[in-house]
Amino acid sequence: MAVFINSWTLGIALALLTLPGVAALSWLSAAWLFVIALIVAGLVMFALVYCVPEGAAEGPAAVAATAFPVLALGLAGAIWAFTMRPWRWSSGSARHC
Repeated sequence: MAVFINSWTLGIALALLTLPGVAALSWLSAAWLFVIALIVAGLVMFALVYCVPEGAAEGPAAVAATAFPVLALGLAGAIWAFTMRPWRWSSGSARHC
């Protein structure tokens, strides 16, 4: 999880450094295509390099859901709703998050 969290900021920084230049050299769609090409390259590299660890379970694991998590989903929705604060956005100005 630490690798994921730390790589998130690195990915944003690299995107901020490279994508404006790609878009400025040609057009905005080129920046999108550049991102898609990087994603496809990453998926191909993952498929070619990844090997299953020893002792890993074979086949799908059985998952038993006992109940729908209504309370957890409601709490997550409430947190999202109250932290976005759409009532602070004025109608005449740009939208700020």
